[in-house]
Amino acid sequence: MPQNLPPALIVERFDIRCGSEDAQKLYCLEDFCSLLSIPSAAKYDSTIERVAKALRPVSTNPEEDLLLLFRRALFAWLIADGDMHLKNLAVLRTATPGERSFLSVRLAPVYDTLTTRVFPVLAQDRMALKLNGKDDRLQTKDFLALARTIGIKVTTAEEEIEKMARELVLALREVRLPPMSNYGSQGLERFAQIQEIVETRCREINQSD
Repeated sequence: MPQNLPPALIVERFDIRCGSEDAQKLYCLEDFCSLLSIPSAAKYDSTIERVAKALRPVSTNPEEDLLLLFRRALFAWLIADGDMHLKNLAVLRTATPGERSFLSVRLAPVYDTLTTRVFPVLAQDRMALKLNGKDDRLQTKDFLALARTIGIKVTTAEEEIEKMARELVLALREVRLPPMSNYGSQGLERFAQIQEIVETRCREINQSD
C-alpha cells in the first residue's frame, strides 16, 4: 500500500457490468431494507426468519436461496460477524435490455462481512438480526429451529452445520497474512484473536445439542 497505509482488501463488484460476457445483462441490487419497506435507520430491527419470508416469493430459485441464507446466518455466527443487518443482505436482479421482466432474482453474493468482535468497542457484539428469538449464545438447536421455520430439512441443516464448522477450521489453519511489515503488534493480535474466536465457535456448535 502507498504511503505506509495498512493493508487493504480489494473486492470485485458483483453488481456492475465489467466484462464482454456482461454486455447484454442489466443488474439491480436491492437490499432487504428496501424489500421489507424498512428505513435504513432500522436495519438492525428484524430477524433472519423475516428475511426468509421476504426472500421466498421474489426469488427465482427459492429453495436454493433459502439454503444460502441459512448458510449465511451460520457463517455470520461462526465468524462473530455482528454486522449482517438488512443493508448487508440483498437480492441481485438480472435482466436483459428491452425485456419487461427479470431473468433471475437471487440472493446476492456475500459482501461486507467481518469479525466485529475483534474491535475493542465491539468485544461483546451480538448478531445484527435475531435468529430463533436470540442474537447471542446460539446453538445447533437454534439453527435447526430456523431450518424448520424456513422450510429446510433438519437433516440437511445438520449436515450444513457439521460441514461448515469442519471446513472453516481447516481453512483457518491455512490462512497466512501476506509478508508486510506494517501490521504492527495489534494487527497480529487481532489476527490471532479472529482465529481463536472462529475455532471456539466451530467447536462449540458441533458440541451443542
